[in-house]
Amino acid sequence: MDNHYREAFALLKIYSDSLERALNKTQKQLIATKIKLEQSKFNVVSLVEKDTSGLSVQQKLNDCDSLKEEVSDYVFWVDSTQSGYETTIRELSNIVAVKDSEIVVCQISYTQLKSISDDNLLRERKLTEDLETAYKQQRKNRIQNKFLAAGFLILSGVTTSLIIKSRQ
Repeated sequence: MDNHYREAFALLKIYSDSLERALNKTQKQLIATKIKLEQSKFNVVSLVEKDTSGLSVQQKLNDCDSLKEEVSDYVFWVDSTQSGYETTIRELSNIVAVKDSEIVVCQISYTQLKSISDDNLLRERKLTEDLETAYKQQRKNRIQNKFLAAGFLILSGVTTSLIIKSRQ
């Protein structure tokens, strides 16, 4: 039972470690995404603040198209990645918290079960010793009773023979 528990606990720990690795990986991906978002935001701001005086209409239209593209990319990145990563991190954090509490509960239960099992083993040993002692005492009493019976038989035989001899 102890080995089975240890194996199950080891598997739970491996699962726990994999969850923590997944959480760390997701957090790193979120950091990388935030960096990309910052870069995209910087590109948008630089296009907005770009001095267009003296540029041709074609260049200004190209800058507007670039700005439109950068803003569109920025919005896409913000909507699709950041919220997804934050949701995933929140879910993984909850799973890890639940897993940690389950590990604590399992450890407490195991400790209690182990204590009860050890107590039962001690009681079993004590009862076995008491039973062996009782068997020895019973054998000793049986032998004593046989000797007493033999002694009474001999004594009654001697008494009977003495009584018979005294009446003759």
